[in-house]
Amino acid sequence: GFFKDADDEEQAFTAVLTKGVWSAATPVVIDDALQAADKNAKFQHVSCGSDTSCTAVGHFKNSNNGFSLMSQKYANGTWANPEVIPIEDIGQAPASQATPTALVCMTATDCTIAGYFWDGGNQDPLVVDMVDGMWQAGKRLSFADGLSGSDREADMQSLACSSAGNCYAGGSFWSADGTYDAFIVSSEDRVWGAANRVSYAADTERTPANASDELRAISCHLGGACTAVGYFKNNSGNSQGFILPLAADTPTAIPMPTIDEAAPTFLVDISCSDETCIAVGSAGGAAVVMPWADDTWGTPTAVPIPSDIQSQSSPSSFAATATCVSTSCLVSGRFQNTADSSDAFVTTYDGETWSDPER
Repeated sequence: GFFKDADDEEQAFTAVLTKGVWSAATPVVIDDALQAADKNAKFQHVSCGSDTSCTAVGHFKNSNNGFSLMSQKYANGTWANPEVIPIEDIGQAPASQATPTALVCMTATDCTIAGYFWDGGNQDPLVVDMVDGMWQAGKRLSFADGLSGSDREADMQSLACSSAGNCYAGGSFWSADGTYDAFIVSSEDRVWGAANRVSYAADTERTPANASDELRAISCHLGGACTAVGYFKNNSGNSQGFILPLAADTPTAIPMPTIDEAAPTFLVDISCSDETCIAVGSAGGAAVVMPWADDTWGTPTAVPIPSDIQSQSSPSSFAATATCVSTSCLVSGRFQNTADSSDAFVTTYDGETWSDPER
């Protein structure tokens, strides 16, 4: 993560959980010659490829007043020195920014970063692969012919891998048509293709010219199929969740069932275990859990926040993350409490029923 020091500068740190006990946070030491005078460094993601090996990624403000990618590896109880990750072909232009938004490590020596790179004018999807423990130069991805306009702006928001070097990433971009569309891109044996706009089922009540869509999360079964979720603007002008099974040659997004025609729905995370997925988000301002199995939506389940802890004047809630292993799941989110401020909640699933949410 990161913290503000006594000089009001942001520093990255690492910490390790061992047998339920956290170590003290250790600030990351970056060569002063590489950094800007006003230091600003953050670790934003960590992934562990084995029980004893993890990798953290983030960025820091460099001497050109841009932001460079950095990584730090942990193995057998020791953090190595941080590494700067270059960007292919273009290096690090003054004031440019490389930002990681997701990290997946399939093994201790095989990881993938997804993010975006802003060069001062355009913002492109960015991917970086680690091969045999060595980071390759970051690559800016392109869109399929005719999709992206001359002024490029893309936000990479999610990444998942079914095996080392075989991944999906996605997010949203401004298209040449002047619309904000969801996109998906994949790699095979670490070779990344062109990013493509998400396609929708033919009967989807959606007008492409009015698109305001986002792909928010992707989950893969280990060694198997991957599935994404997000939301689109429907013909009623509301957001509506979608699921995107990625096994087909041409993936097609399937809308989430409408719970209330007048209420927006959002899907922001998904976790898949075996052949079942749990998608989470909100419907009409209330946290909702949506099961998906055998290519079919299940019955949406509203997360029942207890009335004695929830605001009565604006009783809103939102499910933000899902993690499933076998038939058990944990969902976390936030709700408006009786003081009309935000609180966090968690709820668990044992394969049959959801627990009462806990603050």
